[in-house]
Amino acid sequence: DLSGHDFWRNKATIRHLRFADAPIVKADEVFFATESVLLTAEGTELSRLIDRYHIRPCPGGWQLAWISTFQPTSVDLVFGDQEEMGFGVRVATSITEKSGGVITSSSGERTALNTWGQPADWCDYSGTVNGRPAGITIVPGRDNFRGCWWHNRDYGVFVANPFGRAAMKQGQPSSVRVPVGQQFTLRFTAIIHEGADYDPAAAIEHLKSRISN
Repeated sequence: DLSGHDFWRNKATIRHLRFADAPIVKADEVFFATESVLLTAEGTELSRLIDRYHIRPCPGGWQLAWISTFQPTSVDLVFGDQEEMGFGVRVATSITEKSGGVITSSSGERTALNTWGQPADWCDYSGTVNGRPAGITIVPGRDNFRGCWWHNRDYGVFVANPFGRAAMKQGQPSSVRVPVGQQFTLRFTAIIHEGADYDPAAAIEHLKSRISN
């Protein structure tokens, strides 16, 4: 829900315009940025969107850091209150809770039922792929405007959502307004991992040490 327009179900459109920064490879890391435009179903431009990506290895897997900056152009941009907002993935079928996978949160909760709608600094969704342990940890940025509630489902949806306060049954409806001429930035990191020795909490500490350095 961006100013009442539905981007989740592709009723509104995100149109790629260009690479704001062409892909750069440095050793075993990759950097690139894209510029897109957010359009209503009628084709009216709502906002420009700059997405910056940084991919690099980490113990047990890979980190994908994503920084997204919204720049309203025609009218104020209003982030509404829905379950399906924020940063999310759909995990492979073999990892889903229905297939024997496990969801774990930073607060120690497990399962989709116990983590859904709850606040957490991170959540991990893990299972097996071709018989090997694998999964993904989502970590909201510490500089985001607020923490996240989690829209986690046993069929594989996995979303860190800082907007859906009422949808997550945590209070009054959220409405975040970004005036024309201002910017609004969100940061998330995904850790894609494999191996039986992976520890989400240890991976987060490693991520924090990289950020502080």
